[in-house]
Amino acid sequence: MRYLFILFLLVINSFALQITGFDNEVVNGKTALITLEKQKGIEFQNLQVDKKKFPIITSPLDPQSCFALIPVGYYEKIAAKEVYINYVKD
Repeated sequence: MRYLFILFLLVINSFALQITGFDNEVVNGKTALITLEKQKGIEFQNLQVDKKKFPIITSPLDPQSCFALIPVGYYEKIAAKEVYINYVKD
């Protein structure tokens, strides 16, 4: 999970979505926070890491942004992970 966001940022640069990660390294036993800016014509469904899906939640403070929380297991081995964002485009 240490290189999760480095890979995530490289993949996201090929899309027009506004997505940010607060840390590029997430240590074991912590939770990663990924924020997304809502855009016209795009509805976010969920975020997927490996075979696990995580809901994308609308921010209660800013209705134009949303976020996803990804927990990292305490005993999980360090590895690069691919993050997929599932969305529907109108």
